[in-house]
Amino acid sequence: MTILSPKYCVTCIAILFAFHVSAQNSIIKQFNNGKVQLSYQKAVASNTYELHVVYKNDQIIYKEETDSLVLHNNNEVADFINGFNKTIESLSDDKATVYIEKPSYSLFKYDKGIVGIFVAISNPTGNVVTSNNKAEAMSLLNFLKSIEFGKE
Repeated sequence: MTILSPKYCVTCIAILFAFHVSAQNSIIKQFNNGKVQLSYQKAVASNTYELHVVYKNDQIIYKEETDSLVLHNNNEVADFINGFNKTIESLSDDKATVYIEKPSYSLFKYDKGIVGIFVAISNPTGNVVTSNNKAEAMSLLNFLKSIEFGKE
């Protein structure tokens, strides 16, 4: 009789869980600009669509901090796109300030002085922030606009 080590059992359970989770969502479209990862997915079990936005993807984020958001319907996606677009438009106006705060994220114009002006996405507490220059933000916006939410 062979007795399996606890470490081996935990590894097996983790692998099975990973297969179960990946079987639940089907990725339709993906985007990655190095700072932001987007994936438009269909949740197979519930036959619903989701837009996953990972805006930091940093290995050194504490468990209580979040670096992502999930948009569940067309209104949430449209709201995010409108806010993101307004923030991009504000980059060319030195006097414009934009700060859009939602329950699960914030979008704002972030002036880093000599480095430049950026579109920033943060978690609700403001502890996790990533910023995109105008070219990166436009590329991300074009991807967002290409999604037909609710369709494959």
